[in-house]
Amino acid sequence: MKASEKKLVDQGKHPLQVAAQTHPLQPPKHLSKAHKAIWTEVVEAQSATLYTASDAFQLEAYVSAIHKLREANAELALPGAWEAVGSTGQVVMSQAAVRQREAIQAINSLGPALFLTPQARQAIQRPADQGPVMKGSAFAGLIR
Repeated sequence: MKASEKKLVDQGKHPLQVAAQTHPLQPPKHLSKAHKAIWTEVVEAQSATLYTASDAFQLEAYVSAIHKLREANAELALPGAWEAVGSTGQVVMSQAAVRQREAIQAINSLGPALFLTPQARQAIQRPADQGPVMKGSAFAGLIR
């Protein structure tokens, strides 16, 4: 058995040869360990053939946004972390809350292009000749 294959045993105790799924698009070397873990999490959740080298920049931006979101969420879990005092004494959103909002906006912007939303995945799972996704909807003709 090759090193890239996993040995599995079915209920009948017969060994099965299953090739381990490897993703050709690896995280860039300059990413931190945390960023690489997110990259792997995102890429391995998709088909091995979905992403190509041309997707690397968008994936890197998406991974960065996820990392920023997680860091902001950790900060915002602390008591009183949502608000700060502005320059004139008014209550304003804290910097962590602003970073969270910006990260969510980036994720929502990049996700569909990387097929990381249910709607975007429908586009790659349905052949174009199957017609509208939402039959019976007034907007069905707009969706293909």
